[in-house]
Amino acid sequence: MRQTTATAPYGTWPSPIGANLAASHDGHPEYVGTVGPEVWWTAPRPTEGGRRALIRRRADGTEEPVLPPPWNARSQVMGYGGTPWAAAPRPSGGPLVVFVHFADQRLYAYEPDAPAATPPRPLTPVSEVGEGLRWADLRLPPDRGEVWCVLEEFTGERPTDVRRVIAAVPLDGSAAEDRTRVRELTDARHDFVTGPRLSPDGRRVAWIAWDHPRMPWDGTVVMVADVPDVPADGPFREARAVLGGPEESIPQIDWAPDGALLATTDRTGWWNLHRLPPRVPAAAGPHVGAGAAPGPGSDAAPGAGAGRGPTAGSVAAAGLGPGAVPGPGADAGRGDAAGPGVDAGCGPTAGSVAGLGADAASEGGEARVAAAGPGVGAGPESAAESRRAAGWGPTAGSTAAAGSWAEAGLGADVGSEPETAPGPSAARAAAGPGADVASEPAAGPGAGGVPEPAAGSGPSAGGVAAAGHGPPAERGAAAGAGQGAGARGVCPRQEEFGGPLWKLGHRWFAPLDGGLIAVLHGRGAQTLGILDPETGELADVAGPWTEWEPTLAVDGDRVVGVAASPRSGHEVVELDTRTGRARVIGSAHTDPVDPAYYPEPQVRTFTGADGREIHAHLYPPHNPGHTAPPGELPPYVVWAHGGPTGRAPLVLDLEIAYFTSRGIGVAEVNYGGSTGYGRAYRDRLRERWGVADVEDCAAVAGALADEGVADRARLAIRGGSAGGWTAAVSLTAIRLYACGTVIYPILDPAAWATGETHDFESRYAESLIGPVAEVPDRYRERSPLHRVDRITAPFLLLQGLDDTICPPAQCERFVAAMAGRGVPHAYLTFEGEGHGFRRADTMVRALEAELSLYAHAFGLSVPGVPDLELRT
Repeated sequence: MRQTTATAPYGTWPSPIGANLAASHDGHPEYVGTVGPEVWWTAPRPTEGGRRALIRRRADGTEEPVLPPPWNARSQVMGYGGTPWAAAPRPSGGPLVVFVHFADQRLYAYEPDAPAATPPRPLTPVSEVGEGLRWADLRLPPDRGEVWCVLEEFTGERPTDVRRVIAAVPLDGSAAEDRTRVRELTDARHDFVTGPRLSPDGRRVAWIAWDHPRMPWDGTVVMVADVPDVPADGPFREARAVLGGPEESIPQIDWAPDGALLATTDRTGWWNLHRLPPRVPAAAGPHVGAGAAPGPGSDAAPGAGAGRGPTAGSVAAAGLGPGAVPGPGADAGRGDAAGPGVDAGCGPTAGSVAGLGADAASEGGEARVAAAGPGVGAGPESAAESRRAAGWGPTAGSTAAAGSWAEAGLGADVGSEPETAPGPSAARAAAGPGADVASEPAAGPGAGGVPEPAAGSGPSAGGVAAAGHGPPAERGAAAGAGQGAGARGVCPRQEEFGGPLWKLGHRWFAPLDGGLIAVLHGRGAQTLGILDPETGELADVAGPWTEWEPTLAVDGDRVVGVAASPRSGHEVVELDTRTGRARVIGSAHTDPVDPAYYPEPQVRTFTGADGREIHAHLYPPHNPGHTAPPGELPPYVVWAHGGPTGRAPLVLDLEIAYFTSRGIGVAEVNYGGSTGYGRAYRDRLRERWGVADVEDCAAVAGALADEGVADRARLAIRGGSAGGWTAAVSLTAIRLYACGTVIYPILDPAAWATGETHDFESRYAESLIGPVAEVPDRYRERSPLHRVDRITAPFLLLQGLDDTICPPAQCERFVAAMAGRGVPHAYLTFEGEGHGFRRADTMVRALEAELSLYAHAFGLSVPGVPDLELRT
């Protein structure tokens, strides 16, 4: 039966997507790991006070919480946290798990299969100094009786009175009341460290470090040290920097089975995966060398990949390349061998990987990476068809053959196609951010093993470059000299194989026992692929998922991650690399309403000042039962993402659907400074925060009005955190917006940079605006707090009272300065909320208040939504 369509003004359409529904689906799974045959992860619980639950999926497919309420597995290290749990199977008694409890930030040990009356027991003490002791990025090294992790210890009352080291905490509970029983495995020479990664032979350990004023996306170093032979026998030994520098960002490292060190580095201008060969001692010794045996479960021949062909660990052998036989229900490929999903620029066999085109089923169904056959295609399975009504398929944006990277030169464009918005209503986007960063080729694999640093190449080198303020064009030479001279790019592309390290433990790649590597990669959105580092072949996983979160885990031939699409929320997905099949195994998406009410997004590239590209996602108003009167243009809200070194993903977000299904469009802008488009795009925001981001958002809004897509008189801007700054500055700088929603923002950057935020971002503004001591006028000129006289549009200000990153004091000063100026505004605060709202009742109140603001500013009648009281 055909649905009747009613006519009503934009912004007034009734919708089944209410604020309660949107709030109940906020957040997504994080920190995936394997515990024997089980898969574990953390998941949001908005209706349980916003806690993070630790979930396990047993071998029989049963999904259940590990910890009952009110246990909350969440770390506060660096303000944003990191991996808050580690677990290991045991011969008897079930697994042992160690986790961080949010309320007191202590480590606890728990045996979930023990009798129910056995509660978690504390492993670490409480400190009364400052914000106490915090822990993150946990690892349980085998047979050592301790957990290794990052310790963040406050030494005074100021937020910057803090030190960070890698520490070992005994599992016997002896440190629960005694800080001296916590062993420090490193010194505190660096301001920031990640958790340790133990080499396959257990003799070496690696971690990432960086120092103020750099952020981890500016410059980091990779440290390698020796592990004492006897457990609990002192700290790591002979720590040395082997890769990185002040202008080279390395967000992740890990060890390959043969003892090589893998690292994602942006030394080419893009976060690409590099390999440092195993160290070969002068005489035979305990360290892994070129002739070392592979790790457990490896089917590779001894040696560093020596003689390994397609039958031993290659992409083809894994069921992901030529010769893979489609399984039941799998799509056998669409198009020819150079179709979507083909890697065409990573090595001499580029273009040989099969085209990928399978869709995926929902819970219980599968997707498969299959060999391509011209004209062969079974079509999506029925379960997938019902769930993906709009035709979401594999991630677009794969490459076309353009010669090997050796011919093109490291960092050269290898033929990336423009990214494409999935779905029938998608628009084509322009390819890439324009000119790339100048860089030098990486040295070949014969350049040596894990090297010692060159003199003066460490992160403490002085000058502008060390502070992270050098021009992007100088990066290649700086990164290529000294440390990491033996690093070889294993799949050079103008794509990102990494991202910004906001949380310790983020993982964009994961080595498999047989030598292959699971990787997340892409320009803008990232997809999951399986990479053969010997040949450079890269095969993408087929399925409906278009965005993958930076959390990967491997166990044998299994790869587990978290993925979503514009038609489905985040799900836990498992890939069997032997068969190429992918399936949803946890947090399976179910449609809470008719998916016909979901927005139909478009990927757009706009042109900004000086002809620069601006990436954005457009969500037009959409409601299957309503249309607007002829000639009416819709209101639009421009969303500025947080970070600012971050990116808005293209996934199903019921907060967006809350507005679009009522007839209000949303434009998410990945303004200059966003990640996903290379270092040059990120560096556009250097010392231009409050300028470039504001200009880019305005350019998108203006273009939508010029195109006749949006009503110029009914444009709004909205953002949280750094996006709240962009929204607030926009209201002071541009007479374009009818109103704005500003959520836990930075409003006074000078105060924020001089003691009014946490340590991690305390010097972030030096790269975003400039050193405060050198350019104090710039801070004042851009500050919304000091430009309140320029604000004429109504606004809504939302703030958590427990926020230590963007504290409420800034909002309070701002509201006081606005008092009596005649500008309608509202200020809502929420007890128990920090930086990022987590409680369902908070999110409901915030969403309804935002819609009420738009009703006031746009002249809408929106029944059923509490009226927002605006003061002047």
